[in-house]
Amino acid sequence: FSTKQLGWDATFTNSIDAIASRDAVAEYTFACTQSMIHLSRLSEELVLWTTTEFGWATYGDDVTTGSSAMPQKKNPDIAELARGRGGKAIGELTTMLAIQKGLPMAYNRDLQEDKAAVFAVDDLLSGTIVAVGALVESAIFNPPEPSAWVCSLDLAEVLVERGVPFREAHERVGVVIRALIRDGRDMSQTTFADLQKVDDRWVEADLGVLTPEASVRRRRSPGGGSFESVQQQISALRSTLS
Repeated sequence: FSTKQLGWDATFTNSIDAIASRDAVAEYTFACTQSMIHLSRLSEELVLWTTTEFGWATYGDDVTTGSSAMPQKKNPDIAELARGRGGKAIGELTTMLAIQKGLPMAYNRDLQEDKAAVFAVDDLLSGTIVAVGALVESAIFNPPEPSAWVCSLDLAEVLVERGVPFREAHERVGVVIRALIRDGRDMSQTTFADLQKVDDRWVEADLGVLTPEASVRRRRSPGGGSFESVQQQISALRSTLS
């Protein structure tokens, strides 16, 4: 009767488990904590991208704070606080597990302390998601020009597609790279003659893979970094969220 009144799907099959188990609570606390860890890792990136050394992004004035000393600075405090809150979430999960560790079976009054931990981690996650979301939404990205050297893998892969073992293709490309560096050139300045000197299995058309855009387009495996794959992943995420 109680189950029906509460709208639950079933009753417990064991009365002691019903009053003493905190599995579901611990699992929820873990899910929140793991989500906080993801947000912490993202926040680390968001902080790095704004530094002078990177300069890859700037964030809105309404989601950043001024420096206490440097007038020109905009501090990504939301991201820094999110990193710190990740540590707090780990503490709440540890609390949840430690409460259960030393208990005999059946209900013990210690278990009432689970409420503070689960409510705290829930609040941490819900607040942090909103704040980090606002920071990301305000971002203006300034991506750097990609390095021409990223195409070295593509040059090895075209040999692999012709049956050359990757370890051998890897070594062949290394020889090409050493010659380019010695001459003060980068991968974008590779000539067909450079390739032929090292391995005659390369053909002139292979020079077409030596651009960063072409390299990205070749990342066609599911979940890869090609433009099409990324759009598919975005569409799938939007579908899940809706």
